[in-house]
Amino acid sequence: MKVHSAMHAYLSAFVACSMAAALFAFAMPLAAQIQPKTPAPSLTPQSPAAPAQPANAPQPAAPAKPAPAPTPESLAKGKSIVLAAAKASGGDALKTVKSLEVRVSGQATTQNGPMDLTLKLTIVFPDHLRNDAELPVGTISQGFDGKAGWILAPQGLIDLPPDFIPEFSRGIALTGGWGLYQQALDGKIEAQYLDDEDFDGKKTSAVQWAGPSGPVKL
Repeated sequence: MKVHSAMHAYLSAFVACSMAAALFAFAMPLAAQIQPKTPAPSLTPQSPAAPAQPANAPQPAAPAKPAPAPTPESLAKGKSIVLAAAKASGGDALKTVKSLEVRVSGQATTQNGPMDLTLKLTIVFPDHLRNDAELPVGTISQGFDGKAGWILAPQGLIDLPPDFIPEFSRGIALTGGWGLYQQALDGKIEAQYLDDEDFDGKKTSAVQWAGPSGPVKL
């Protein structure tokens, strides 16, 4: 079974997209607030409004089937699978990875038309993160120092509530998979084997990791 290559490819793609989307969700309302002829800005981040859907729009997919109740055997197998992936991806050498950086650039669609943007994600293991979004209206940054999160925008500094901490920790662990692999090598993860599935035309083992913000299927 292909375990480490499929898992690593999934983690890299998943986190690069999800972390960019997370910062984009904060950046767009803040960016809109500093456009000309807009009301006085608010320092409370808000989620973008959902676009109107046509009457014949496809319906959302049914919720994923819940994972079976874990057993000692499925937990032991899940942990061993992630540990095998960590060893195959470098083993103890992964513990020497102190930081990494991911850059993404492109265009975003907004109510005022296309907007060029560049996103930079910096991780310093084990628990520091910074996102920087360079937009035509300025730079918006998001950070986490292991204890608290914040957003720095042209309007000022916004302290994020503690509810954001688990999601920051999840992002740090899954970016490239290095944080998760480091935890696996230290025996500090809980993972449940689910089943064998096809991934990119190859048979691989599906594992559910008990992440800090909820279960994550790997």
